[in-house]
Amino acid sequence: MSRLVRLLRLQYSSPLSTIELLHQGSAVAVLSRMHGWYLFRYLACFKEANLQPLPGLPDLDEIYEAPDLFPYFEERIPDIQRREIQEWLRRRGLPENDKLALLAALGRKKATDQYEIRYKAE
Repeated sequence: MSRLVRLLRLQYSSPLSTIELLHQGSAVAVLSRMHGWYLFRYLACFKEANLQPLPGLPDLDEIYEAPDLFPYFEERIPDIQRREIQEWLRRRGLPENDKLALLAALGRKKATDQYEIRYKAE
């Protein structure tokens, strides 16, 4: 299936989940997972705010797609093999294999990063 056909198909189906990247409380980018693919795109306000692109995602006009979570987001998720993280996940009933849920729960803020992550309100 061509990239264009896949993107068109994904555009007209609802996402399983979507994460917003926030800067100073406003959404500036979105990350979704649909049909086994991660999709990332900057919103127009990202460019208007004159923000620097995320590492590995340099083109502000591109819709990025990948079968694996982009490294910028992956590094925000703590090692789920750690005993205290496993216990935290168990107590909250979070699945270990849902990276967007892990990102929203465990990677919301990072001391060295100006962005916050949250589930997109539908």
